[in-house]
Amino acid sequence: MAFSAARKQSRQFAPAVAGALREGKLDEAVKIADRYKKSHLAKVVVAGLQEFQAHQMSSEIPARRSRLRSALLERAEAIVHAELKRGVSTLATIGSTAPFVVCSER
Repeated sequence: MAFSAARKQSRQFAPAVAGALREGKLDEAVKIADRYKKSHLAKVVVAGLQEFQAHQMSSEIPARRSRLRSALLERAEAIVHAELKRGVSTLATIGSTAPFVVCSER
């Protein structure tokens, strides 16, 4: 169910946020992302947008700023990946043992 909800919300999120990003309305894009709490895409995009906004006026060296953004996005991606993976091992165990379950109603 988590996969289904994440996929559905991500499919709705992408076109909804595209216009705001094209127009450079980053605050609006973040607000749109906040409406799609289950979307894995929205979580990663909002993390990137917030980081971009935080360092937009920064006086850091551009190369260092770029590395920091990359690290943040990788971290956000890893968190979302872990959330989506939760429970998959249990499902795999059930699926692999199901063929060996014998019906006792013979």
